[in-house]
Amino acid sequence: MNTPEGVLHFKTECSLLDEETILVTSRMAQSGFFHEFRNIVVPDGEEPAANIVRINESVLVGAKYQRTIEMLAKQGYSIVPVKTEEIEKIDAGLSCMSLRWFRNERSGPLPDSLHSAGGENGTDS
Repeated sequence: MNTPEGVLHFKTECSLLDEETILVTSRMAQSGFFHEFRNIVVPDGEEPAANIVRINESVLVGAKYQRTIEMLAKQGYSIVPVKTEEIEKIDAGLSCMSLRWFRNERSGPLPDSLHSAGGENGTDS
C-alpha cells in the first residue's frame, strides 16, 4: 500500500481516535484507505491537526488548531491542547514526539529507572 500523492507518512495525515474512528485530512478521506472506519475530517487549513496522540481517554491535539479542537470536543473526546509550533517547523507532529507502549499484567512492574524518571509509576506528579 502506498501513501496518496503528496503524503509523506500516513501518520502525518491521519490518527486513530478510537477503535472505530480515524481523524483524517480530506486527502486521506478521499483516498478510501479507511472506508471501513468512521472518518472525522479536519477542517481545511488545519491539516497538521490530523496528527494527534491518544493516551487512554485523552486526545492530544496541536493547540493552535482551534476548529479541530472544538469539533472533537463536540464529538465527546477529552482534548488536551499541546504546543506544537516548534516541532512543526521541521514538518513533524505529535506522533513524532511520542513514545508509546502497551503493558499488561504479565509485563511485570516498571523498571526502577522509569520510576526515578518521574513520579509514581514513572509519571510526573
